[in-house]
Amino acid sequence: MIVEVAVLPIAAIAVERKVCVMVDALRASATMVAMLDAGAAEITLASSVDDARQMAAADRANTWLAGEVGGLPPEDFDLGNSPTEILATPLGTRRIIYATSNGTRALAHVAHSPCVLVGSLVNASAVAQYARAQAVTRGLGLCIVCAGDEGGTLLSLEDLVSAGVLVELLLASIPTQVWPEDEGSETPNVIALDEAAKAALRVYRSYLPPGAPPLPPNPEALDAAFKDARHGRDLLRINFPLDFVHCQRADSSHRVPLLARRGERLVVVPAPFR
Repeated sequence: MIVEVAVLPIAAIAVERKVCVMVDALRASATMVAMLDAGAAEITLASSVDDARQMAAADRANTWLAGEVGGLPPEDFDLGNSPTEILATPLGTRRIIYATSNGTRALAHVAHSPCVLVGSLVNASAVAQYARAQAVTRGLGLCIVCAGDEGGTLLSLEDLVSAGVLVELLLASIPTQVWPEDEGSETPNVIALDEAAKAALRVYRSYLPPGAPPLPPNPEALDAAFKDARHGRDLLRINFPLDFVHCQRADSSHRVPLLARRGERLVVVPAPFR
């Protein structure tokens, strides 16, 4: 199996031949996991804040508008892009319409993949296992897509480190490594990492304390990496310390969000258990 990391959404190419895992570590991935953990059956993705408002207008009383601009919820939105806020909110049966600066855009970019999942540290083991199973079953490669910052135009350190954790988990489940150009590299019993996947792995490992094993994901390493990240510092500056901590809690959920279509709209639903 060939495993790739796209350090920005634009680097994810030929996704129609790959299972994709979109990672927006701070905070969209964790927020979507939280929505499903809180009982949401479906999350409708909007292309922008204005698009979300237009969708909600016909039935505003029965709709949660959730999302952010610059990390903060727009003035007329019900919820921000905060997993801890979501988990503390009784969502009920109201429809959720969701728009963010990076994560929802990254999902739209890879929507023509036959299987798109939402991954983060909070569901790392579950999404790595599900993605590997889907790639094997479908005979596809696997691409971890970092959402990035500034609308997917700048590299995000926290996304890259989180991708490195997912690569570690995949290596642990398929220990035989080969080069991508080797014969048989696409077979399910071996793993071949592209250069970006190797880079993500090395970046994560560079944060490990001396002598510490890479798995389970090391809390000290993750905290140091998130504090080094531009968006991590921004999140603390705008007073979301609980989200900063929550998004580092590896395997706090077993939920795997899956991208689906409802007519012309993209939605996120819980992946069916295998």
